[in-house]
Amino acid sequence: MKHFKRILSIFIAVMLVFGIAIPAVHAAPGSHVNIVGVGGDEGIFEVFYSGAWHPLSVPYWRIQDRFALAFCLESDADSPHDEGYNQTAESAFANATVRNGIKAILLHGAPNDTGGLQAGQAWYATQTAIWVWMREQAGVGKPFYTQSTVRAAAGEQATFNFYLYLLDKARNNVQSLSFGISATPSTVTLTDNGAGQLVGTTTVNFTNLNGSYSIDSTKIPAGVGVYGNTMQHGDVITVMAPLSYAGQAINMQDVLIGHDTRVPANIFWYKPGSSNFQDMVVFDYAFQPVALGSISCTSTEQPKGTLKIYKKVSDNSSPAGFQFEVKSGAGALIGNYTTDGTGVITIPNLAAGQYTITEINIPAGFIVEGWNPVTLSVWSGETTGVDFVNIKQKGQITIRKSNANPGLGSHSLGGAEFDILTSSRVFVETITTGADGIARSSMLDLGDFILVERKAPYGFVRSSTEYSVRLSTIDPDLGHATASVDIANQPQAGVIRLTKTNVNPVMGSYSLQGAIFEIRNASGTLVDTITTDSSGKAQSKQLPVGAAYTVSEKTAPYGFVRNPNTFPVSISYAGQDVAISYGDVTVGEKPQVGRITVTKRDVVTGDVAQGDATLRGAAFEVYAEDKTTLVDTIYCA
Repeated sequence: MKHFKRILSIFIAVMLVFGIAIPAVHAAPGSHVNIVGVGGDEGIFEVFYSGAWHPLSVPYWRIQDRFALAFCLESDADSPHDEGYNQTAESAFANATVRNGIKAILLHGAPNDTGGLQAGQAWYATQTAIWVWMREQAGVGKPFYTQSTVRAAAGEQATFNFYLYLLDKARNNVQSLSFGISATPSTVTLTDNGAGQLVGTTTVNFTNLNGSYSIDSTKIPAGVGVYGNTMQHGDVITVMAPLSYAGQAINMQDVLIGHDTRVPANIFWYKPGSSNFQDMVVFDYAFQPVALGSISCTSTEQPKGTLKIYKKVSDNSSPAGFQFEVKSGAGALIGNYTTDGTGVITIPNLAAGQYTITEINIPAGFIVEGWNPVTLSVWSGETTGVDFVNIKQKGQITIRKSNANPGLGSHSLGGAEFDILTSSRVFVETITTGADGIARSSMLDLGDFILVERKAPYGFVRSSTEYSVRLSTIDPDLGHATASVDIANQPQAGVIRLTKTNVNPVMGSYSLQGAIFEIRNASGTLVDTITTDSSGKAQSKQLPVGAAYTVSEKTAPYGFVRNPNTFPVSISYAGQDVAISYGDVTVGEKPQVGRITVTKRDVVTGDVAQGDATLRGAAFEVYAEDKTTLVDTIYCA
């Protein structure tokens, strides 16, 4: 039993930890609940009956799955065992005197107060006080539950005294408790914190509160903030207001709300679903608003405001390094200011009034768009902003591409790409010519630039020249500087290379020089006539690339038969870094052939016959000019 009581005491202690993990917003118990037993204690008190003192056994109950303690009103009825209970009107339980006494016991006993006892002892004393009160005032319960028949067990006098204390509260109907919450000082003096705000502090004090507190935001004026609250007694909270409240009073009536559990609203009455079981009263441990506190604020600060200067640069360049002069309406210099990388200058704590802002020392290459200086008013507690927009002067480069030799092809001028570099060779951008051969840069900072052709249009040779250009003088009509560069590109030249060969050298190793060929374009127009040299080779003049040509022989060299065929030749574009593209053709030549005829005759008669003898079968050997090379053997038929 002692081991069981120790476990139960730990459970009770956990449930009765005041103000910890108990939500301030808490729904009331339901109309139908289960009340369950959670153990009990015995032997703390003794009760006298049957002529002897016996240990008093006190069970404990609560609503299932909820931190709401249940107390028995009928000590002689059956205890609930997970029984269903229905919430019932208070008037159904005894008379008002009895009910008020029970409320007094609950408001001063467990779970709200332990009287300095262990949690289990406080629960034990509270339940015993209710039983004795019910017997004393309503005649309900076991007849020996009276003050004279209940005493403390050894060592439990403090628990018994707490039980007597609760009975006294019931007999005197002490239900009301005094609660309070306040702020010290209640009137807070707000001072300028140098950052455009009025600030002051006050300390929150509790009077007899077992809970925390909350702040009613609806009682706080617009723009005012209350910070630093941990919802505990002794909080030092900060009130912060904009400078627009300078010289004004701020009243936050009932802004602090104190919370406590010891209110009749936490007491609920339940009857069992079966009449065999005890009536129960339940204390739901929920924090309720019970006290209100107010805070007022005053400030003797003079009205002040803030001036902000916003620097913007039209091309998103860095807004740092721009300088401004600020003067009061009377012309007194407030100060000179320079923008940082944010482009924002903040000048706080300016007396409300009129000011003049002038941008000074404007950097070269920039102009101010709009008014300079600007006059405006700074208002109390407000931030007044002014924009200064600087336009960075710009320029545009135009490239005009042309064909340096239209005779070599009228190719499109579109597609030429140029890299634009700064004078220190930092890449800026790449621009591309249109079909008209013109390319324009974006708007660039003024200065010196280098143009490098990265890609030539189809059919052209890329220029290796680097072109220097400067953007400096603003055209008043355009509002920006201009620079134009004319760049002529040489079309790639095409050359047809012809090679003449002897396809049958045994028929004669004649010279290949002197062969004449005509070259015609796709429309049949003669574009060139070429003649082979001693090695049989010939080259055309420069022709447009990307075209189809034909080659035909008009005159063969001595000893050869003219080749009657027409040979097609294409000259393809060989890329932007090649000056000449070649088209090659080989033309084979056949030597002209001859035949030797031998007739055998009689030297006397000159006849092809010699009497009856035949001349058939005579053989003749044919030698080349060198007289050693046998070329053929001829037989007479």
